[in-house]
Amino acid sequence: MSFSPTNPPSLSNVGNILYLSNNITKVSSNLTIGTSPNADEQFYFLGNANVTGNLAVQGNLLVRSNANVIGNLSVGSNLSTFSNVTSYGIQNITANVKINQLLTSYNVPTDYATFINASFINQSNATPVSSWNGFTQSNVSIQPTYYTTGGYNNGPYVKFNGTNNYMEGPIGNYPWTSSGGETTFMLVRFDGAYTNSTFYGYTVNPGNTNAGTMYFQDNNALGGEWKTNLYNSSGTLVFAPRNHGGLGTGTYYLLTQRWGTTGSNNHNTYINGANIRSNTITGAYTDINGATPYIGGFPGYNSYKNISITSILHYNRLLTPTELTNVTNYMMNYINTPLDLT
Repeated sequence: MSFSPTNPPSLSNVGNILYLSNNITKVSSNLTIGTSPNADEQFYFLGNANVTGNLAVQGNLLVRSNANVIGNLSVGSNLSTFSNVTSYGIQNITANVKINQLLTSYNVPTDYATFINASFINQSNATPVSSWNGFTQSNVSIQPTYYTTGGYNNGPYVKFNGTNNYMEGPIGNYPWTSSGGETTFMLVRFDGAYTNSTFYGYTVNPGNTNAGTMYFQDNNALGGEWKTNLYNSSGTLVFAPRNHGGLGTGTYYLLTQRWGTTGSNNHNTYINGANIRSNTITGAYTDINGATPYIGGFPGYNSYKNISITSILHYNRLLTPTELTNVTNYMMNYINTPLDLT
């Protein structure tokens, strides 16, 4: 079956795509516009996507050129265009779509498990933070504080006091064995003494037990460093690698860890994009499922870090060298790009 983008059929069900006259409604898998015209199961526009009614997509939308919608534009997953998006009605684009569209423009993978960025916070200076890209804290007395300037490259940041400030994220799965490892980027500033305090991690036991836990903490050895602790689901410490001494206070660092479950030199750490350590780590890896992530501290361990956080980006897989370079470039050069998620 073939048809012209400018003269589509009034009603056509092609593969998983349902096209209805002036309305395009995606009903199951992804809707792609502007890719190969030889694929019969795809409805496509080689140039502009001009819709006189409403455009609703539950999954991904790719337009080769301009997306012009006279009615309402609603996208539930990823929105990607090579040119402009215009809607004369209501644009209902979710926060996740906006974030992924921004990351795609910098060639940053969007299959992250955790992503927080102070540039996505839209509130007044020196105010408490109750919600941050899926992380929440309802107790006003222990909420961290948002500042509009003074962070990395004088951008915004969120300050955790090291006494009781923390935020809790949604329960998720961290499939070490099935995905082969993880990659984590943390753009942070240590503001106080190195006291073996936790500032990011996840655990299946929010109480004081180690089974099924990975967390990052500062370390007071070698004049200041950061450390990773990984316990498998049976409570066995897989390894606790220490990462580079000589870190200071009051300075922002992009701390990156790329940790695979197999192979030689499978644990790599980077500071500001430079590989500072590669070593081989073996152990009884297991998937850590149903885990709760925390930033700023681990309340179950009564461990909190005096720290300023600009951004944390975590993937449940090993990034390729090219992906690692692209994310590092975004984190170090474009992380302060604002994004209105309202």
